Amino acid sequence: MNYDNRIRDNIYKKLNIITDYGKVIEETSFGDFLARPISALPYDYDTIKNALKNVFIILHQPIYREEINKWNDEIVEYLLSNEFIESLKAGYVYLADFIDDEDAHLTYISFINFTKTISNNVYNNNDIIKIINNIDKSPYYKNVSIRELSEIEKDRVNKIRSSILEHRKLLVEEVEILENLPKM
Repeated sequence: MNYDNRIRDNIYKKLNIITDYGKVIEETSFGDFLARPISALPYDYDTIKNALKNVFIILHQPIYREEINKWNDEIVEYLLSNEFIESLKAGYVYLADFIDDEDAHLTYISFINFTKTISNNVYNNNDIIKIINNIDKSPYYKNVSIRELSEIEKDRVNKIRSSILEHRKLLVEEVEILENLPKM
Protein backbone atom coordinates (compact mmCIF):
# COMPACT_ATOMS: atom_id res chain seq x y z
CA MET A 1 0.00 0.00 0.00
CA ASN A 2 1.46 3.35 -0.97
CA TYR A 3 1.62 6.46 1.17
CA ASP A 4 -1.38 8.16 -0.51
CA ASN A 5 -3.60 5.14 0.10
CA ARG A 6 -2.57 4.97 3.76
CA ILE A 7 -3.56 8.64 4.21
CA ARG A 8 -6.86 8.01 2.45
CA ASP A 9 -7.62 4.88 4.49
CA ASN A 10 -6.70 6.70 7.70
CA ILE A 11 -9.00 9.60 6.90
CA TYR A 12 -11.88 7.31 5.94
CA LYS A 13 -11.56 5.34 9.19
CA LYS A 14 -11.70 8.57 11.13
CA LEU A 15 -14.60 9.86 9.03
CA ASN A 16 -16.59 6.72 9.90
CA ILE A 17 -16.03 7.45 13.59
CA ILE A 18 -17.00 11.11 13.09
CA THR A 19 -20.11 10.15 11.09
CA ASP A 20 -21.31 7.78 13.80
CA TYR A 21 -20.64 10.47 16.41
CA GLY A 22 -22.54 13.03 14.30
CA LYS A 23 -25.59 10.77 14.32
CA VAL A 24 -25.52 10.69 18.12
CA ILE A 25 -25.20 14.49 18.22
CA GLU A 26 -28.34 14.74 16.09
CA GLU A 27 -30.20 12.19 18.23
CA THR A 28 -29.32 14.00 21.45
CA SER A 29 -29.69 17.64 20.35
CA PHE A 30 -32.25 19.16 22.66
CA GLY A 31 -30.74 22.61 23.05
CA ASP A 32 -28.36 23.74 25.73
CA PHE A 33 -30.70 22.52 28.46
CA LEU A 34 -29.32 19.04 28.75
CA ALA A 35 -26.10 17.22 29.10
CA ARG A 36 -25.77 14.06 27.07
CA PRO A 37 -25.21 10.61 28.56
CA ILE A 38 -21.74 9.29 27.81
CA SER A 39 -23.22 5.87 27.11
CA ALA A 40 -24.73 7.38 23.94
CA LEU A 41 -21.27 7.76 22.38
CA PRO A 42 -20.63 5.18 19.64
CA TYR A 43 -16.92 5.02 20.59
CA ASP A 44 -15.03 6.05 23.68
CA TYR A 45 -14.50 9.77 24.24
CA ASP A 46 -10.79 9.76 23.35
CA THR A 47 -11.29 7.83 20.10
CA ILE A 48 -13.83 10.40 18.91
CA LYS A 49 -11.75 13.33 20.10
CA ASN A 50 -8.65 12.00 18.32
CA ALA A 51 -10.59 11.34 15.10
CA LEU A 52 -11.96 14.88 15.09
CA LYS A 53 -8.57 16.36 15.93
CA ASN A 54 -6.65 14.33 13.34
CA VAL A 55 -9.04 15.08 10.48
CA PHE A 56 -9.10 18.76 11.47
CA ILE A 57 -5.29 18.93 11.45
CA ILE A 58 -5.06 17.11 8.12
CA LEU A 59 -7.59 19.44 6.51
CA HIS A 60 -5.64 22.48 7.73
CA GLN A 61 -2.47 21.36 5.99
CA PRO A 62 -2.20 22.54 2.36
CA ILE A 63 -0.09 19.52 1.39
CA TYR A 64 -2.85 17.12 2.48
CA ARG A 65 -5.64 19.28 1.05
CA GLU A 66 -3.92 19.13 -2.35
CA GLU A 67 -3.71 15.35 -2.12
CA ILE A 68 -7.34 15.00 -1.01
CA ASN A 69 -8.42 17.26 -3.86
CA LYS A 70 -7.02 14.66 -6.31
CA TRP A 71 -9.30 11.91 -5.00
CA ASN A 72 -12.07 10.88 -7.32
CA ASP A 73 -14.76 10.78 -4.63
CA GLU A 74 -18.07 12.58 -4.25
CA ILE A 75 -17.18 13.52 -0.68
CA VAL A 76 -14.08 15.58 -1.57
CA GLU A 77 -15.89 18.86 -2.13
CA TYR A 78 -17.70 18.61 1.20
CA LEU A 79 -14.61 17.36 3.01
CA LEU A 80 -12.68 20.46 1.92
CA SER A 81 -15.56 22.86 2.61
CA ASN A 82 -15.75 25.43 5.38
CA GLU A 83 -19.06 23.85 6.40
CA PHE A 84 -17.33 20.56 7.19
CA ILE A 85 -14.47 22.29 9.03
CA GLU A 86 -17.02 24.17 11.16
CA SER A 87 -18.90 20.94 11.90
CA LEU A 88 -15.64 19.33 13.06
CA LYS A 89 -15.03 22.26 15.40
CA ALA A 90 -18.58 22.14 16.76
CA GLY A 91 -18.42 18.37 17.23
CA TYR A 92 -15.15 18.74 19.10
CA VAL A 93 -16.70 21.23 21.52
CA TYR A 94 -19.89 19.16 21.90
CA LEU A 95 -17.79 16.41 23.43
CA ALA A 96 -17.95 18.44 26.65
CA ASP A 97 -21.68 17.72 26.84
CA PHE A 98 -21.18 13.96 27.21
CA ILE A 99 -21.02 13.17 30.89
CA ASP A 100 -21.80 10.38 33.32
CA ASP A 101 -25.27 9.02 32.56
CA GLU A 102 -26.63 9.63 36.04
CA ASP A 103 -25.51 13.27 35.92
CA ALA A 104 -27.00 13.69 32.44
CA HIS A 105 -30.28 12.30 33.73
CA LEU A 106 -30.25 14.79 36.62
CA THR A 107 -29.97 17.64 34.11
CA TYR A 108 -32.96 16.18 32.27
CA ILE A 109 -35.06 16.01 35.43
CA SER A 110 -34.02 19.55 36.28
CA PHE A 111 -35.04 20.75 32.82
CA ILE A 112 -38.47 19.10 33.06
CA ASN A 113 -39.01 20.64 36.49
CA PHE A 114 -37.88 24.03 35.16
CA THR A 115 -40.36 23.87 32.29
CA LYS A 116 -43.17 23.38 34.76
CA THR A 117 -42.36 26.67 36.49
CA ILE A 118 -41.57 29.10 33.67
CA SER A 119 -44.06 31.62 32.42
CA ASN A 120 -45.36 32.07 28.90
CA ASN A 121 -43.21 35.21 28.65
CA VAL A 122 -40.00 33.22 28.60
CA TYR A 123 -40.75 30.49 26.07
CA ASN A 124 -43.53 29.57 23.75
CA ASN A 125 -45.26 26.57 25.34
CA ASN A 126 -45.31 24.81 21.96
CA ASP A 127 -41.51 25.04 21.83
CA ILE A 128 -41.21 23.48 25.26
CA ILE A 129 -43.67 20.72 24.40
CA LYS A 130 -41.76 20.00 21.18
CA ILE A 131 -38.44 19.74 23.07
CA ILE A 132 -39.95 17.48 25.74
CA ASN A 133 -41.59 15.24 23.11
CA ASN A 134 -38.26 14.90 21.29
CA ILE A 135 -36.50 14.08 24.54
CA ASP A 136 -39.17 11.54 25.45
CA LYS A 137 -38.57 9.75 22.12
CA SER A 138 -34.87 9.49 22.87
CA PRO A 139 -33.69 6.07 24.06
CA TYR A 140 -31.15 7.82 26.28
CA TYR A 141 -33.75 9.27 28.64
CA LYS A 142 -36.57 6.72 28.47
CA ASN A 143 -35.91 5.14 31.88
CA VAL A 144 -35.57 8.40 33.79
CA SER A 145 -38.38 9.00 36.24
CA ILE A 146 -39.38 12.60 36.78
CA ARG A 147 -39.44 13.73 40.38
CA GLU A 148 -38.66 16.77 42.44
CA LEU A 149 -34.95 17.19 42.99
CA SER A 150 -33.53 17.62 46.45
CA GLU A 151 -31.51 20.75 47.20
CA ILE A 152 -28.35 18.66 47.04
CA GLU A 153 -29.34 17.39 43.58
CA LYS A 154 -30.18 20.92 42.40
CA ASP A 155 -26.75 22.04 43.57
CA ARG A 156 -25.24 19.06 41.75
CA VAL A 157 -27.01 20.08 38.52
CA ASN A 158 -25.56 23.58 38.80
CA LYS A 159 -22.09 22.13 39.29
CA ILE A 160 -22.60 19.80 36.32
CA ARG A 161 -23.60 22.72 34.09
CA SER A 162 -20.63 24.77 35.28
CA SER A 163 -18.32 21.85 34.64
CA ILE A 164 -19.67 21.41 31.11
CA LEU A 165 -19.17 25.11 30.37
CA GLU A 166 -15.59 24.96 31.65
CA HIS A 167 -14.91 21.85 29.60
CA ARG A 168 -16.38 23.57 26.52
CA LYS A 169 -14.08 26.55 27.06
CA LEU A 170 -11.06 24.24 27.20
CA LEU A 171 -12.10 22.48 24.02
CA VAL A 172 -12.64 25.82 22.25
CA GLU A 173 -9.11 26.80 23.28
CA GLU A 174 -7.80 23.51 21.89
CA VAL A 175 -9.56 24.19 18.57
CA GLU A 176 -7.95 27.64 18.44
CA ILE A 177 -4.53 26.07 19.00
CA LEU A 178 -5.19 23.52 16.25
CA GLU A 179 -6.22 26.28 13.85
CA ASN A 180 -2.95 28.05 14.45
CA LEU A 181 -0.62 25.12 13.98
CA PRO A 182 2.18 25.82 11.47
CA LYS A 183 1.35 24.82 7.92
CA MET A 184 3.45 22.20 6.15
